[in-house]
Amino acid sequence: MNKKAASVSIQYFSNLKPNLEATDAEIKAFQAHVAKLDGQASMMTDGEERLKKWMNDTIADLQSKKIARDLSAKWSSDQ
Repeated sequence: MNKKAASVSIQYFSNLKPNLEATDAEIKAFQAHVAKLDGQASMMTDGEERLKKWMNDTIADLQSKKIARDLSAKWSSDQ
């Protein structure tokens, strides 16, 4: 991915990331990987910077998905 253009590597990332259920464990796994990348901040390549951005975007998406599912489950149980 480091040797691919951003427009190409985003397609790889988007198509290869799993369709997750947005559980706390999945969110924590992404956060752990971002923390690992943060630990290498001084040696990060452009590709790793892009990966970190995309992973942070994925974490935000998962958190939104989890909130929506929790609200939906609460609404369903109240009916």
